[in-house]
Amino acid sequence: TKYFIGFTEQIGAEIESCIKECLLGEKPTSQKIKIPILGEVDLSKMSLPVLTLTIGALDGLNPCAMWILLFLIALLINTRSRKRMWLIGGTFILASGIVYYLILTAWLNLFLAISYVNLTRILIGVFALGVGAWQIKTFIGYRGVCPVTDGSSKLRDKIKNGLRVQAEKIAISPFTFAILGGVILLAFGVNLVEFFCSAGLPAIYTRILTLSQISTLSYYFYLLLYTFIFMLDDLIVFSLAVITLSRIGFTEKYNYWSTLIGGLLILALGILLIFKPELLMFAG
Repeated sequence: TKYFIGFTEQIGAEIESCIKECLLGEKPTSQKIKIPILGEVDLSKMSLPVLTLTIGALDGLNPCAMWILLFLIALLINTRSRKRMWLIGGTFILASGIVYYLILTAWLNLFLAISYVNLTRILIGVFALGVGAWQIKTFIGYRGVCPVTDGSSKLRDKIKNGLRVQAEKIAISPFTFAILGGVILLAFGVNLVEFFCSAGLPAIYTRILTLSQISTLSYYFYLLLYTFIFMLDDLIVFSLAVITLSRIGFTEKYNYWSTLIGGLLILALGILLIFKPELLMFAG
């Protein structure tokens, strides 16, 4: 016996699936997609935590999310002071995480506030298809750089130089409350750049989250988990740099393939959001 309490878009899909299963007298078939390198993924068995870990990790592995941290590490290493590295670098990573969490929260509340559920789902699905195609195009012409700050345009040069000047000032100045504020502003600026570089994944993830039948507290818990996974690569690279006093980063090959995997995953999620949203609905 199976019980359904209340009625939402997800519960409606579950009722329909249960009725079909009873009428046919058989269990629903698994829904599998093939992703290069990752292999075959059964979406019907993928839980919300697994999806959170997967998308969060892919979101964190892009040049936009890493380049300014590596630049800041290179400057701080010259001071040969682990205490200073922990203070400035740790503050930068913590502030970046808080800012990114607030961005995710804004996306979530936007989707929760909009009443046109099906329309926003389809729009985000179409948006995901565009972002996925763009990321695959980026993979084809991959150069291992952030597309927002790379190039010779005046706007890109202004953004890049502004962030670098701020990072240099922070690295060489005595640690004061003013410098602490500068680190927070730098983190805010970097997250804005990262937002324009990969806004697709946060928007797609938070839209999927709103399709799931979970409590309000669970929404924000999953956003916290996503943010932690997103920042984990930064934390690992920074910690190794402090311990060894040498710059450590991901290889070009690693970034190269993560760009492709991310693009394919976004495309797959876009298709599912439009045509099979029930596969992205998870119970709490």
